[in-house]
Amino acid sequence: MNPSLRQAVIDRARSRDPVAAATEFDAQFRPDVSQALEESWIEAAIETNVLQRPASNSPGSPHLFQYVGFLDAAGGSGRDSFSAAVAHAEGDLLLLDAVLEVRPPFSTEVAVERCASMFQTYGVTTCLADKYAGDWPRQALARHGINLQHSDKSKSEIYLEAVSLFSSGKIRLLDQDRLLLQLRHLERRAGRGGRDTIDHPRGGTDDLANSACGALLRASECRSTGFEVFFVRSEISAALEAELASWSQGPAPGGARPNATRRRWEIHGGRCRRSRSSARRSAATNKATVARICGLSAGTRSRPPRFNRLS
Repeated sequence: MNPSLRQAVIDRARSRDPVAAATEFDAQFRPDVSQALEESWIEAAIETNVLQRPASNSPGSPHLFQYVGFLDAAGGSGRDSFSAAVAHAEGDLLLLDAVLEVRPPFSTEVAVERCASMFQTYGVTTCLADKYAGDWPRQALARHGINLQHSDKSKSEIYLEAVSLFSSGKIRLLDQDRLLLQLRHLERRAGRGGRDTIDHPRGGTDDLANSACGALLRASECRSTGFEVFFVRSEISAALEAELASWSQGPAPGGARPNATRRRWEIHGGRCRRSRSSARRSAATNKATVARICGLSAGTRSRPPRFNRLS
């Protein structure tokens, strides 16, 4: 072993991928086939009796999380199932919210409709999928308002990247028997040149596992690249528009007419700017009102709208 190699580097490699680290740093011979995900990782990730998580973006509620979806399409006549999954990031954790499996034989239109309905429940308008059967899944989902994009990763690459997420304890799974069984049966095979592959055993299936890992990995990527949105700007705009509408009703009965030189808030393209038009309240009151509305996002990572003074 290289004595100049820091122990922290080795420990980090072990936490990401214990199998590869044992071969790289401990000079251990790797078996040709091994279990891809350790049983302890899966057990630690299971949330008992949680079969599906409710969506936090139901009508009337603020969008607290950005949900992402992943689809594993199938033709309906073979052995593969048509599956889909939804996940989101919450702090340092990656939570699996829902999984759906349509087992063969089935009608592809019915399967697409069920998956699109699940995506719409969580506000997912764009999902990822592998490149199965060309563009027909994309065209079918587009009829339901879902934009399908092909993942640049293969199924094996998704599994390999998900290993570090499981080993770090960041994943929270659903208590779905078929999903857990497929995750436990995933096999890791040593390839040439040190490139491993992960897949289901011969004669097995991994449709739910593929969708679940794909959604969890996508949620991790959105969080690390800054796409995680905890409050939608349109909701702030809608709240401000409602507040401005109440201001435009005029002064209260018997009240003094507001000074025409006072400033009021207006909405332009989702941002708030002050203009010199007539106002219904003082600038200090306006600021307090906007701060109160934006305070709905307290404790989240969203940024309040910027206020620019017009010349």
